Amino acid sequence: MPAYAPTSSPQGVLKSLFFSTNGHSWSFTWDFDSGESYCDYYGVTCDDSEQITRIDLCCNNLRGSLPSDLGMLSSLTWLGLEINSITGTIPSELGTLSLLVYLDLDRNSITGTIPTELGMLSSL
Repeated sequence: MPAYAPTSSPQGVLKSLFFSTNGHSWSFTWDFDSGESYCDYYGVTCDDSEQITRIDLCCNNLRGSLPSDLGMLSSLTWLGLEINSITGTIPSELGTLSLLVYLDLDRNSITGTIPTELGMLSSL
């Protein structure tokens, strides 16, 4: 059980991703207590208004399942989580990411079907 209360804030969503994929064991980890902006975390890119536009954590030893609240990152255009050990299913909430143009979950251990909601993303 995560040691935080999930929120819809960008940092809250990143914490959810971190704890659900065993972030303390990542090759390049995040320190939420460092005072550093989440926009400066390894693999995270933000726009000028500090909205997360890109998460690229390829080959970073992520182990666990993807949290559904990733769908709250409405400015996300790029989600690269390939070559990790992600398990479980693809959250249907990713289908709400209308700006998403890149999604790579290759070489993980994801099960189940691809959510139909992802088929609605016209830019993907």
